[in-house]
Amino acid sequence: MFTTVKIKIALVLACIFLTASPSYANTNYSLFVNGYSDNYTPSVPTVDFFGSWKGAKSYKSATLATANNFIQTGVQYSQFSVAIFYRYDYYLTMHKDVAEYRYTFHNDRDNLLDKDYVYDFRERRLDSHGIRLGYQYEYNSKLAISSYINLHSSSKFQDRDIQNGYINGKTRLGDAEANYHFSKDTLYGFLNVDEAPQGYGFSLDIDVNYQVNDDLKLEFTAKDLFHFITWDESPYAQGSFQVDHFLYDGQDVLQQKPLANLQTHEGGEQHSYTYNLPVRLSFSAQQTLFEHYQLSLKYQHNEIFDALTVKAGYSPWEKTQFAFSYDFERKAFGLHTKYEAFYLDIITDQADVSYANALGLFVGYEVKL
Repeated sequence: MFTTVKIKIALVLACIFLTASPSYANTNYSLFVNGYSDNYTPSVPTVDFFGSWKGAKSYKSATLATANNFIQTGVQYSQFSVAIFYRYDYYLTMHKDVAEYRYTFHNDRDNLLDKDYVYDFRERRLDSHGIRLGYQYEYNSKLAISSYINLHSSSKFQDRDIQNGYINGKTRLGDAEANYHFSKDTLYGFLNVDEAPQGYGFSLDIDVNYQVNDDLKLEFTAKDLFHFITWDESPYAQGSFQVDHFLYDGQDVLQQKPLANLQTHEGGEQHSYTYNLPVRLSFSAQQTLFEHYQLSLKYQHNEIFDALTVKAGYSPWEKTQFAFSYDFERKAFGLHTKYEAFYLDIITDQADVSYANALGLFVGYEVKL
């Protein structure tokens, strides 16, 4: 395990040193705070999805969901920066039956069909925090590259890989195979964890900006390159389980009695576990059409889905911009504002955000000292 960690550290450091060059940035101190909450849950509205689907106002057939939430505050001097951060990441891929069953079970239970719903899904949740070290530099007047090492610490995670599963809509009987790692057993509810384990790791982010000419600017970003967090001893459950019956107490709280054939940490055998978040890539091109007007196109990719966004902007004054965007994959509109070192972006597919399946907020501010 330690050899693997050393190899990953060497790869990250090599990337940083290979891209490093003298900087022409200013030498003033500045304080900054920024963050984002970027959520896409096409099955039910975002606020209902992360509320365990209960009381969901609408439903659409879907096979994925994702959320990336990040906030940092720090200081920058010349080309160097250091910040502390917190982030929450969520990725879900599932058979379409899973979304249908889960929505109906929590909101219209009497209308579950007498059929076997396929219950295959991969669900990953991660809360992490740490230190973010940045180095910003310019190769020349046109090309600028920024790299960031994120040093992670985490004691809260879920990785549920459920395969070959089904559950009957009427009898609530079913079975599945599981490969499950966690800091707290929220899937079965009967596996004990005396103390949540502490994991450590890091990742690399890179931003590349290239000014082709006075009117055309290209930008490429890569987030979570080489991302990993490793726990020396992780709670786990691997094997098969069969759902017997679903029971309810006086407050209609779900209880579950699984018949399990699982190998778990409670048997005395400990597992080390490494958590990898998928790489997130984006490429954008911004063209100035007239003196105060800009048009840009942005493509985003991760292992869950791809998205294409077009944005039109207007800059009435220097360092000020108002823009409007549309995301074709999420069918979401965006309003974007920027004034000097402050920016605010709001993205949604519904005027009433409580019904939004795509919901994003990006905000940041910087103060020069």
